[in-house]
Amino acid sequence: MSHHASSSSAPRETINELYFTGQGDPRHKCVAIGYHRDEPVVYKFDTVDLPQGTRTTVSASPIGSSPWPHQIAHPVPRARLAPAPQTPRPLPRHHSRRSRCGSALARAFALGPAPTQVTYNEQSVVAFFDWALAVHLGSVIKGADRAPMAELVKHGSSKTARSFQSGRGGSEKFEWRRVGDKHPYGYELFSLEPESRIGRYDPTPRELPKIGRAYALLEYGFHEENLIRDALLALCLNRWIDWRGM
Repeated sequence: MSHHASSSSAPRETINELYFTGQGDPRHKCVAIGYHRDEPVVYKFDTVDLPQGTRTTVSASPIGSSPWPHQIAHPVPRARLAPAPQTPRPLPRHHSRRSRCGSALARAFALGPAPTQVTYNEQSVVAFFDWALAVHLGSVIKGADRAPMAELVKHGSSKTARSFQSGRGGSEKFEWRRVGDKHPYGYELFSLEPESRIGRYDPTPRELPKIGRAYALLEYGFHEENLIRDALLALCLNRWIDWRGM
């Protein structure tokens, strides 16, 4: 069941959810599974060493029968998330979507690990990271466009914030702000035009039925596919930089 911020005159605003599973490495064997616009989806980060360097493949797979990504005919309002405490808190023990999410994840894992070669009717490549010297920031490739990874982690409004551009037209400014004073960190996603909190990454471990442990939960209140793609890419780099103390 979705969470909604609504009023008698405002359209319904869905809060989307992605659970993170794996060993905690943000760029390898990281699986984020959940619901985008009330439809199940899986995002995967896998990194391999190639002759020309180290590459991370970021892919997305719909679990349901509907095609992905969706074209949104009209802008959908972004939902503001309620303020969170300074230290990320766990969700209630019996979360409304855990049973559905666990069943969906079980079906996804039954397919086996993400293939190196993409099967387009099952999985779509979202982006690539080409790393410099295996662990340092290099280039990000989205479609035919290549740009420095640093574009996703520019200086933000404070020393614990890093900004990027995305959203409608690809020109809106957003930033991830680190929460907490020790690893694993939480992060909050802000839209800066105007400023509002539209996402929260909570690193509190929790159990998913039929699957087991998820080490984090991302909740977000927007629907643009390019924005969730860029937010996930930027979150991966934020986590990598802070994890390695770079």
